[in-house]
Amino acid sequence: MRNTLLGVGPSVVVSYDKLHLYDAFGFQESQNVEAGDRVVQFPTRGLTFGLATCYDIRFPQLFHAHARAGAHATLVPTSWAPGPGKVEQWRTLAVARALDS
Repeated sequence: MRNTLLGVGPSVVVSYDKLHLYDAFGFQESQNVEAGDRVVQFPTRGLTFGLATCYDIRFPQLFHAHARAGAHATLVPTSWAPGPGKVEQWRTLAVARALDS
């Protein structure tokens, strides 16, 4: 089984399998999910977008790869756990990845 992000639209059909599985704080995603093995971008309306999922945002090398491949931005849907400071944590990571690329 894989954690797969699908992009579907009039001119886009793309899939991305999450590269970095969440094995932290007592949770072992890798027990049930196989990691992806490729970086994925897609073009639409004159722009190129990279794809990442949730925990991937903690790994700058993925965002560097998107930038090197010409991505204008990286889309990162997530299921971030709620709790104190979580919104600030997400914003900090998102800004850091934007600066990385």
